[in-house]
Amino acid sequence: RSFVTITGEPDTPVSKVGICSGAGSEYIEPAMKNGCDVFVTGDVKYHEAINAREMGMCVIDAGHFGTERIFADAFTELMESQMQNMYKVARSILSRDEDVADAISDTILVCWEKIDTLKKNRFFRTWMTRILINKCNDILRAGQRTVFTDEPLEIEYMENEFLNLEWKEMLQSLDEKYRIVLLLYYGEGFSIKEIAQILELTESAIKSRLSRGREQVKQEYNAGGICHEKS
Repeated sequence: RSFVTITGEPDTPVSKVGICSGAGSEYIEPAMKNGCDVFVTGDVKYHEAINAREMGMCVIDAGHFGTERIFADAFTELMESQMQNMYKVARSILSRDEDVADAISDTILVCWEKIDTLKKNRFFRTWMTRILINKCNDILRAGQRTVFTDEPLEIEYMENEFLNLEWKEMLQSLDEKYRIVLLLYYGEGFSIKEIAQILELTESAIKSRLSRGREQVKQEYNAGGICHEKS
């Protein structure tokens, strides 16, 4: 059985709410500094709640498990919506299905553990993709890379276009530094600025890699491959 404890004036007008799953009493003061009228979390100690009330903020203690379960369900739904994108990015870097699965699993774990470091929700996909690429590179550095095979990973989130054998061969024929940039730009719809943030490179470097990658694609196309243009 769980209880919800409210400290403060329940009738106070509310314009901004802060939420932290689990035990988040340490974030009461930062929430107030950010203009929150109400802060929802769990495991709030008596003196912490009283201090918050004296500072003019209402605190709702909905319990450790209660707040964490809501966030966990929302997080699971969010990551499931990104599985297709993660697969395509990881597959453009890694060759083995096992490595792709490991990179995605590691990325999900890091996102769960570090989600509080994300400053703005709209940057989530850029932030997540940077983590994924770093995990893929970790696997490459660990020496787990093998020769690319055409056998697709059995996962329900893949798009028909990406499963096209010729398209996959086209991507794999490119140098790795061009392949990932082209995939992020054409396949995932990231802007040059966003790709620069993901790869931690300058925008001019991204533009250069896009240009050189396109040249490689044209060469493959002229040799009998296919070319996909971004509208």
